[in-house]
Amino acid sequence: MLDIQYRMHPSIAAFPSHAFYDGLLRTGISEAARPAPKGFPWPDRSMPVAFAQVDGLEEPDGSSYRNHSEAIAVLNVLRDVLTAGELRAEDIGVISPYSAQVHHIRHQLNTFRWTHQDPHALEVSSVDGFQGREKELIIVSPARANSSGKVGFLSDPRRLNVTITRARRGLIVCGNSQTLAVDERCWRPWLIWVQNQGLVTSAETTHHLTDTSVVESSCHVDVQNPRIMKSRLCPSFERGQCTWGDRCFYSHTREEVLLPRSLTSAAKVPIGSSASQRKNTPTPRSGIVCPDWQRGQCKWGSSCYNAHEVREPVAPTRRLLQPTILNQDQAGTCSSWVTTGWCKWGSECFFPHGKVKSEPGLAAEDRSEGGKRRRKDAVR
Repeated sequence: MLDIQYRMHPSIAAFPSHAFYDGLLRTGISEAARPAPKGFPWPDRSMPVAFAQVDGLEEPDGSSYRNHSEAIAVLNVLRDVLTAGELRAEDIGVISPYSAQVHHIRHQLNTFRWTHQDPHALEVSSVDGFQGREKELIIVSPARANSSGKVGFLSDPRRLNVTITRARRGLIVCGNSQTLAVDERCWRPWLIWVQNQGLVTSAETTHHLTDTSVVESSCHVDVQNPRIMKSRLCPSFERGQCTWGDRCFYSHTREEVLLPRSLTSAAKVPIGSSASQRKNTPTPRSGIVCPDWQRGQCKWGSSCYNAHEVREPVAPTRRLLQPTILNQDQAGTCSSWVTTGWCKWGSECFFPHGKVKSEPGLAAEDRSEGGKRRRKDAVR
């Protein structure tokens, strides 16, 4: 057995070293090399371990369990940490022993403002899924919270060991201490150690983490539109491992889902999809000449979002002000007409084009193009 670890902050490794390795596991890295992540009010920044009490009951989901209150606490932690800007979504991991809770949190991240653009970047998985993995910050949601004190397979010391040893710089557990403390083999000793070290979050922090406004529309993108989830192909389905079937929030078909077309959604159309699947919806890009068409290589044909013709430049049109603030009687002579001998606005110019003084020979010179009014017209 390796007796020196270089992954975790010494405080994160302290409990598993004494509880699971008889104190033989030593730390070969300093505290300065693993600073506490910014954005979370750690009870002690020199010991980046925290337990947040969440009062909420579990909900059975088939043979699994989920806890919406803990999911809200996880989202609040993610909002604060990602807003701080030090850690990216791929630096954070969320662990829950129950697949229903994993799926519930993933469902929230699909439309969460800070993760909706790439929800798979922030990894949410079970304990077994994080075996041998590591992240800068680990957030744990045990999910079990009931009045009978049942913890199920949370009492497995190997699962707890894997759960709390995946973090490099910070470990946050959002759970129900009354239920977890019933487990005298694993969770109760860890909770006692956390309490003795003063690593339980304050009442203000607990109140902040249970704020349900994080699941409102202000923190989500189009949360009422389930087509956003259905527009992404289920990664488990691609591997042939999805157990949710028709209840899965992701798509189980490779056909394109019709979404409101925009520049962003148009750019996400798979390269391998056929031209017949693409809908030719007018967009601002239609005014741009297709570069592949200019090279004779565009495969989209009439379904291409860009133009397949070189359009002649449109002559500028004078924009009329509403209401008109200048008129022919109040305005002076057009300065362009006086100085250059022609005006590009022609009859649409707000200023009058009267007789002007000119040098010999200049009045007859054709100074404009495209049928514009000429200076010689005014001096006849």
